[in-house]
Amino acid sequence: SGLNLRAATWSSKNFSARNREVAELVNSTERPLLVVNDSGVGLGEAISLARYLADRVVIRGEPRNGGGVPIAGFSDIFLVTPSAEQRAALAADYVLVPVTGTWQWFRAVPSAQATDA
Repeated sequence: SGLNLRAATWSSKNFSARNREVAELVNSTERPLLVVNDSGVGLGEAISLARYLADRVVIRGEPRNGGGVPIAGFSDIFLVTPSAEQRAALAADYVLVPVTGTWQWFRAVPSAQATDA
């Protein structure tokens, strides 16, 4: 209905209910990267979030050839429903921390910072 279209969230969009807050978090960082895999949930969530993202946010998908997503030059890395390959590629240097209140959004925290906390 028209009300659903104008609403920021609604009960039929449980997955996306916190996307405005996630976007605010992403937008609050200096040089953010949003990494998306090709799952239906990941793509849908990224599309839902995109309307709230600042123009400087870079969105990259997981390459189909299995190569890693280039992450150099970004201050903060966020992932939506990270794939096993994405998790493995980041595991040596980062810990994936769920964004509070969500199950699908993660922030990659450098391992050194994660152990200092």
